[in-house]
Amino acid sequence: MSDHKDLNSIGLKNYTGSYKEYKYITSKKNVMGVDMKLVLTYNDKLYRKQQNSLNASIKKLKHRITTKWSIDAYQDYGI
Repeated sequence: MSDHKDLNSIGLKNYTGSYKEYKYITSKKNVMGVDMKLVLTYNDKLYRKQQNSLNASIKKLKHRITTKWSIDAYQDYGI
């Protein structure tokens, strides 16, 4: 979505359409020289799942970094 930051900045309050458990908004945009109709969707359950997955990955990476640096630091001092 980095090429279309304007789409990322649309607030959830603007997602006025709904279908089942999804909220959506439609928009028109020129994408790679072609006029397109876009449908952006939001699902709270999917958002929470992705957020939890991201947090778990960050926690795992922090643990790996802390473990590696702690071991390397001790080895540098001959401990």
